[in-house]
Amino acid sequence: MPKFDFFSAYVPAPQDGELLRQTVGSIRRELQTHGWSSDFASFLLPGTREYLDASKMLAASFSDCSAMVVVGIGGSNLWTVAISEALFGKPEYAETGKRLFFLDTVDSRKTKRILSAAERIAVSGGKIALVSISKSGSTAETASLTETAWDFLSRRAGLSSERSVAITEPGSKLEDYARSKGWQTLPMRPKVWGRYSVFSNVGLFPLAFLGVDVEALVSGASAGLAASFLERPEENPAFLSARFLFEGAGLGRNVADHFFFSDAFESVGKWYRQLLWESVGKEFSTDGTLVRTGITPTTSIGSTDLHSVGQLYLGWPRDKSFTFVRTTVFEPVEIPSSPSLDAIVPNLSGKPLSAVMDAICQGTLSAYRAKGIPFAEWELREDSAYDLGYFLQVKMGEVAFLGAFFRVNPFDQPNVEDYKSGTRAALAAK
Repeated sequence: MPKFDFFSAYVPAPQDGELLRQTVGSIRRELQTHGWSSDFASFLLPGTREYLDASKMLAASFSDCSAMVVVGIGGSNLWTVAISEALFGKPEYAETGKRLFFLDTVDSRKTKRILSAAERIAVSGGKIALVSISKSGSTAETASLTETAWDFLSRRAGLSSERSVAITEPGSKLEDYARSKGWQTLPMRPKVWGRYSVFSNVGLFPLAFLGVDVEALVSGASAGLAASFLERPEENPAFLSARFLFEGAGLGRNVADHFFFSDAFESVGKWYRQLLWESVGKEFSTDGTLVRTGITPTTSIGSTDLHSVGQLYLGWPRDKSFTFVRTTVFEPVEIPSSPSLDAIVPNLSGKPLSAVMDAICQGTLSAYRAKGIPFAEWELREDSAYDLGYFLQVKMGEVAFLGAFFRVNPFDQPNVEDYKSGTRAALAAK
């Protein structure tokens, strides 16, 4: 089970218990009254077998495929990237027999390289699958990449309609497109937004194809959801983390850095950036008051980034809250015993690399404590789908609490339409 703690001058306030009970009660009532029509609909996913079973069944029918090209923007694929890299490693050294390629940008060079890589797999005898993910299907990036990928891979990599899937809201333009091509489809719930959607078909289908233990992933999410509903503040990691960040913002710490002491978790940080950016950064409160509030999330990787950000973080300014994420399972890689190494740096020879990483992490936390810099701390098993599901679900609970504290809607994204309307106008002018 993941562990959560924090070192901080912040002390839970007497009113926290009542605030927690009110917020949890409000969420429960919303779910009981409106169910899948609620803004909190994503909180129903861990307890729903529908999507888990459908995704596992369809993924099993794709077992003859060697690679899957996933088309999606933002929350539609950040989840899958984060979990696949956390459990199997980054693509250049991923430890799985199957491959996921992510078309998540209209950058032409990246698109060409990914499609060419899929073509090479097909030429070598492998089968290719394609999945396009979009609630509406009308997002310019997803629409253009879907048509480009389908055209290229069906002509040059043997992609068939039976091995192509659209994950979308029923009745969407993407569903119409998929049916016109003879593709298979998996549904999305209208009130489950992309950045909250991993425990739906959006994340479960490609992850099940890759070989992730999605049963353990969802089981961990269920435990994380239960922890987020606990009504004792000291037992609720989502509430405590949200209060830590909210109190920090009130003291001028408007940057929230997640410092992962594992290279594999970098994309988890990227997913959290979107979750926090899009959910809490708002102009108006839920009652229409102009508030212009938010927290800026950043991601750091230990030990690599200590050599660049360590001076700023430990020096000045004091405008950041920190969450350290440590891992407890390591690959058994040992440094050879060498007198010449001892002469360069003492106390390294013959030790596992994990001991060096742990020492660097401990030294970093000691430095933060000595300077009185507040931080939260998570401890996860790096190879555990259960721990990862727990952590991600608690983070979604954290953001829901932040929405309550800041009095903003953590589920909408009204200003995203600003750039989309500008894009449509620019395309029309070309």
